[in-house]
Amino acid sequence: MTDEVTHRCRSGKLECVSRTPDGAAVTMKPDTLCPGCITQIQVMLGDLPHLAAALKCFLGGSMATAYTSKVNSTPTPSAPMNVTVYDLIDDIGDAIDRAGGMGVRIDNLIREPGVEFQVWQRGEPAKRMLDGVDRAMNVRKVHRKAEGMVGLKKIWQRRVSPCPYCNLPTLGSWFGENTVHCTNEDCNGSLTRDEYDLWVISKSKSEKGK
Repeated sequence: MTDEVTHRCRSGKLECVSRTPDGAAVTMKPDTLCPGCITQIQVMLGDLPHLAAALKCFLGGSMATAYTSKVNSTPTPSAPMNVTVYDLIDDIGDAIDRAGGMGVRIDNLIREPGVEFQVWQRGEPAKRMLDGVDRAMNVRKVHRKAEGMVGLKKIWQRRVSPCPYCNLPTLGSWFGENTVHCTNEDCNGSLTRDEYDLWVISKSKSEKGK
């Protein structure tokens, strides 16, 4: 009898939201993302337009001036500008387009097969096959670059009480948000903060009554 193959979230141990001491979260299917990472990237996709708007504050001069200077490779732009910031704004647009737009569901995106895209490698254009998981993880990559520059960062808060649906210690929420998520792929449940608080109180009373 052969051992069952263990599949891991493609985010890897360092990036996976639901990572364990053994590594990235276990997934039912190969070459995919865990529910925690799917939820995280969905939130990040929604953030990207706001981060792009915030990044414009770092540009010296208008966007039109910055774009013209970049395309024409003029050694001295007519107004001060930060090429790195402009490129990052451009990367945000590319990440959104490659994902399929702002209305895309990340849990659907990660099922898409590889498609050829033009990317930049060492300053040169190149063709590369990117599947849905690649494109989803690029959303995260660009988001983290942008939030690092703007100074914003969402914090994932793990919850102490187990999930009321699967009874595993897999609950968590993004700081400031009203929804608590279960990162267990077999459950993938969610509840509001109020529902979670009532669940904690109910569980505490039940344990005291034993």
